[in-house]
Amino acid sequence: MKNIRSWWILLAVLLLLAATGMVLFFLLYRPAQALEFFYWNTTIVDFNEGRFYHTALSWRSDGEVQLLPVGFEHPWVPGNNTGLPPRGGPAAAYWNEHLYVIGGDNPFADTHSEVFYTTIVNTLTHELADWQETTPLPTSVYPYGVFRHEAAVLNFTETNKSYLYVFGGISNEGMENRYYDKVIYAEISADGTLGDWQETTPLPVALFGMESLVMNGRIYILGGADHLGSSRREVYHTVPDPATGQIAQWYQTTSLPTLGEGGYVELSAAAEHGRIYVYGGASSAVSPNYSPYVHFGTPDPATGEISGWTMATEGLPYNSYASEGTAYESGLLLAIAGAWNNAIDPSGDVRAALIDHETGQIGEWVSTLALEPRFWHAVVQDDFGWLYSLCGATGSAQQQPRLNEVWVTSPYGEGRGFQAAGGTLYPTQETTPTIYATSGVYTSSILLVQLIEGQESSLTSLSWNTTITDPSLMTITMRYRYHHNGEWTGWYGPFLSNPGIGVTTTIPISGTCDWFQYSVRLETLSNTVTPFLNAVRVGILAPPNLTVKDLTVTGCDTCPTLVPPNEPVQIVFTIRNESSSLRWNNNFYTVLFITTTPGYTPWPPDVPIGCENYPTVTCPLVVPMFGTDFYEGAPPKTVSITWTFEQPGTYYLVAYGDYNNTPVAPPPIYDVREYNEFDNLQERVVRVGALSVYLPLVSKGWP
Repeated sequence: MKNIRSWWILLAVLLLLAATGMVLFFLLYRPAQALEFFYWNTTIVDFNEGRFYHTALSWRSDGEVQLLPVGFEHPWVPGNNTGLPPRGGPAAAYWNEHLYVIGGDNPFADTHSEVFYTTIVNTLTHELADWQETTPLPTSVYPYGVFRHEAAVLNFTETNKSYLYVFGGISNEGMENRYYDKVIYAEISADGTLGDWQETTPLPVALFGMESLVMNGRIYILGGADHLGSSRREVYHTVPDPATGQIAQWYQTTSLPTLGEGGYVELSAAAEHGRIYVYGGASSAVSPNYSPYVHFGTPDPATGEISGWTMATEGLPYNSYASEGTAYESGLLLAIAGAWNNAIDPSGDVRAALIDHETGQIGEWVSTLALEPRFWHAVVQDDFGWLYSLCGATGSAQQQPRLNEVWVTSPYGEGRGFQAAGGTLYPTQETTPTIYATSGVYTSSILLVQLIEGQESSLTSLSWNTTITDPSLMTITMRYRYHHNGEWTGWYGPFLSNPGIGVTTTIPISGTCDWFQYSVRLETLSNTVTPFLNAVRVGILAPPNLTVKDLTVTGCDTCPTLVPPNEPVQIVFTIRNESSSLRWNNNFYTVLFITTTPGYTPWPPDVPIGCENYPTVTCPLVVPMFGTDFYEGAPPKTVSITWTFEQPGTYYLVAYGDYNNTPVAPPPIYDVREYNEFDNLQERVVRVGALSVYLPLVSKGWP
């Protein structure tokens, strides 16, 4: 009885193990999937195509998305200034990897008309070529040179022309000043050199110390000082002729607000998210008061008109003069160097603030990595968001040094491999922790995910790799949407990321689409740390892929090496689907071509011999195939055609699956849209003739 009980216990254990194994099998088993194709975003170039809001690119590896540093995470480093003379108050511009420095003065108050330019010879390292002169400003317009003027570049895609414009300014003529309302422009050549300068419609009033910027293909001139040195509030705008570059007329829009203190001489200006920001400035070039105020207005994209200006609730921490302004579409606003509360003693301080895209208001200004003290310098931004501080002055009085320095920085993380004038850039030794936005969103560009033109792809998976070192402080969530039948779906998600360093989160997704887009939200509870989005992968189901294999001839003793004439044989081959299922009604034709032409490749409207009137007249060389037989993992479909070769010779058999010659009658769909359309046929050479038998020669008497 004891032995029987032991057997029952053993049997129960075995059954429990078997049941557990079956549960695990059904929980963990996944059927083999069809071939997938993937679309990746993983590099600086990939991510740079998307939209950043309080997020930024990082260069810690090949490219990541992080929360936006409020300021710079990359130190200012010296760039190549060989060939660039010291200049104070120059104008500067950027176009297509070229930097320009225009005019300016020297320590002896002499103003200049030379134009210097350089080329960014490596967009990854931001190494600059030596500076060279190009076409100088015309003496007919600026006989004594110019400084404290402005410049802007406009590129017209419709005419494939780009123009550099120079506006206003002031020059020194001995003990007197000359003030300019002049506007001139020159076409930019592909190598960065300038053509001849031309005059066009002048500004409505002579100005210096103003700001210019370009938005929506329109030039704006803001503030400045007139010939009396008094602050001006007017805002002018224009659109040049794309073909000639000429300006027909300047339009005045809503003026900047009247200030109780301060004004708009040597103000800062920047454009961001459809708004223009103006901040700082002085009430006069003589005995001035200074302004900490920030105002913003929204130009109408169609007309350029600004209906009004709104004062930001958060002003600059100090009154600002001759600071350079710039901004990023990610929501970062910068005030770079200049002077605080005076026009004599410049500072190198750099202040940064975040912009709320919904309201336009800005957050608290934060100190970030500084420059050496300067004002009357120029700052330009390249296509990758790198900033170049060019020239400047250490004071406004004569004999104060003018600078020929070039300094380069970026809000991006680390920037490994960056080449400065002294060699490879190493990580900054700055001990002050970087301050990050507490939350931000990165939205990818719209990704075309069609593997076959005109046919939507089937989504399979979405994976993303992240670095979240402390999940109690940081999170990253993912959303996605896709474009199906001409319309976008709503956003799916959010989906939480797995914590850890370089950890991948994968979710299954479904649906068919031609376009795909994802959006990631990064958050931190501590503004000194940020999570990172390292890579994103979109999985697409590979389309069906029909192949022809195993082409042979059977039915005779010498087949397939030699086929006897005038005897029926079987020409046999298989059609396989090596990827995802065909749609149920995606029917097609398999065709056998028999020819004596070597290397023959059939092409519609070719048809096999005797099949010209198919299907009205039966033709054994055309075989209808049906999509329901070619599901994913289906066994090969064997095609066997009876044929009699009448004449001896060499024949070329070409079996072609999914041959796209339109017949007169169904199947209803005669073409399978495949990922690979070049493996649909197989060729075999067949010799037709009688078997020759050679008997050994026997001689009488031979042993």
